Amino acid sequence: MSEKMDGIRAYWDGSQLLSRQGNIIQCPQWFTSRLPTDQTLDGELWMGPGTTVQDVMKVLYSKRSDWSGIGYYLFDCPSSSGTYEERMSILELLKSVFPTHINIVKSTQCTGIPHLYEYLASIIRNKGEGVMIREPLSAYETGLTSSLLKVKVIQGNQELIFKATRRH
Repeated sequence: MSEKMDGIRAYWDGSQLLSRQGNIIQCPQWFTSRLPTDQTLDGELWMGPGTTVQDVMKVLYSKRSDWSGIGYYLFDCPSSSGTYEERMSILELLKSVFPTHINIVKSTQCTGIPHLYEYLASIIRNKGEGVMIREPLSAYETGLTSSLLKVKVIQGNQELIFKATRRH
């Protein structure tokens, strides 16, 4: 499991960043200059806990955008075949060449429902959005997938509602 980030999904195809819809994300050259040209990467453009997708969009669509507050948080390496754990090992090997705004999303092995609730509560306390749960040993899939689950807390009238949805 890992933190669910409230940012903009960004796919690196080896030469440019693309949105989930396949649109080119215009970014400064320095932002992607040290990304590998022989690997594809999947991640999130995010500004940190307590920020929203709207905060990132303001920077992306500003005429005088300052990308210094945006990080690229990598959660997969689709060009590497194998299991999720093997793909994450490839990212760890690449980590030494990444600049400081490129981060690898930390995953924690979930030991059960109480662990999930404890982890989710810690994310919420730090103004995070929720948790992503990935099936161990899973292959990379595009689109909706059965191997990835999003868990969020939704503020109801008088109660907290746990909402789990499949993610792509």
